[in-house]
Amino acid sequence: MRSRLREPEQQLLALVRAVERRPRHWRTGAPVTATKRVLAEHGPLFFPDTAPRWQYAFDVLVARGLLQRRGRTFVVPAAQRQRADRLRRRYTARAFDTLLRRIGSSAAYGVFCSRVFGMDLGQYSLTDTKQLELLLESLRLRRGMRVLDVGCGVGRLTEHVADKTGAHVTGVDLAPKAIQRACARTRSKRRRLRFVVGDVVSRRFRASFDAIYAIDSVYYTDDVARTVRKLASLLRSGGRLGVFCSELAPDAREARRLRPTDTAVGRALHEHGLTFSAVDVTRHERGIWRRQRSAARRLRSMFIHEGSQALLAEIEREADRAAAWMDEKRVKRWFYTATRT
Repeated sequence: MRSRLREPEQQLLALVRAVERRPRHWRTGAPVTATKRVLAEHGPLFFPDTAPRWQYAFDVLVARGLLQRRGRTFVVPAAQRQRADRLRRRYTARAFDTLLRRIGSSAAYGVFCSRVFGMDLGQYSLTDTKQLELLLESLRLRRGMRVLDVGCGVGRLTEHVADKTGAHVTGVDLAPKAIQRACARTRSKRRRLRFVVGDVVSRRFRASFDAIYAIDSVYYTDDVARTVRKLASLLRSGGRLGVFCSELAPDAREARRLRPTDTAVGRALHEHGLTFSAVDVTRHERGIWRRQRSAARRLRSMFIHEGSQALLAEIEREADRAAAWMDEKRVKRWFYTATRT
C-alpha cells in the first residue's frame, strides 16, 4: 500500500517535478536544476498563502525513494513521476484558483485592467483590445459556430467572445473553483456558454469545433506537441486555431534570430500538418508591460486600501520580470493562426 505523505512532503515533491518540467528560473529565465536554493526561490509561486516547511521533507522523500540526490540537485525517479505530476497539477490549479479569487474580489484590479487592456475582463494575460480584435478577425467567428477556449480561467473573456460573436463557446480550465465561478456567473447564458474542468489533452469532447483559441496557455501544458495534436484533432476540416504565446531567448542576439517556426508551438503546428501564419506582436507586448508597471504604481494606494497587497505584489513581480526581459530584448511574441485542411 502506498504510504501517505504529509502536506510539506507533497508540496516539495510537486515543486521538484515542476522545476524538472520547466527548468528555468522564474525571474531570469536561466537554466536551473532542483537544488534547495532554487526550490526555496520558486516555492512562493506555487504556495502563495503558505510558508512551506521542508526541512524534514527532503530526508523523508529521499528515504522513501520518492526523490534522489545527485550532488546538490534533487530528481524524481521515473517510477514516481506520475504521482509527482498529479501533485504538481493539483497545486498549480490551487495556486491559480487563489490568484483568480483575489482578482475577482478586487475593485482595484478592475480599474487596473481598464487602464492596461482597454477593458476589464479580469485578464491575467496580455489580452488587450487590440490583441482581442486580432484574435476575432483571424478566427472569423460568427453566430452559431462552436468554439473552444483553452485555459479560460473564470471565463469573462470567454463570455465576451460569445456575446460579441454569437458563437457557442466552451471554456476549459484546470482550476475547479474558477470554473465554478464561471458557471455561476453565466447561468442565464447556458444555451451558448459551457464551462468544464480538466486538461484539454485528456478530456473527451462531444463534437468537433469550428474554432479553438489559446491565449498564453498552450506552453503551460505538460507537452506542447501533444496539446497541439489534440487541438488539431478537435478541429473540424477547415477549422481555425489561434494561439498567442511569448518566447524567451537566452540573449538579444538569439531573440533576433528567432523565427515563429523555431518555437515549441511553431514546431508542433508544422509537425502536425497545420497550415499556419504568424503575426509578430512583440512591440505591442512591450507596451502592455509598460502600462502594467505604470498602472500598478498609480493604483498602489487603492490596492493597499482594499487589502489586496498580495495581488499587488504578484502584479509587480510579473511586470518587473517582464520589463527586465524586454529591456534585454530577449522576448518575442507571436499570434499564430492555423487551419486544419
